[in-house]
Amino acid sequence: MLAAVDSHTLIKFFHVFPAIVWIGGAVMLTILAELTKRANEPGAMARFAPNVLRQTCSSRRSCS
Repeated sequence: MLAAVDSHTLIKFFHVFPAIVWIGGAVMLTILAELTKRANEPGAMARFAPNVLRQTCSSRRSCS
């Protein structure tokens, strides 16, 4: 049987869920940056950083 969902629960969900996604994305980028740094491959960080910037700026209207 489905439970009734009130407006407060919906508002809380649409507030908390994006925050979890946002923090999870930041944690994932931190982990990927650390793994890239530890790779000891010349130029690995130089290739990683523009990709992060491109992904970050693609979700915004302008990125300078």
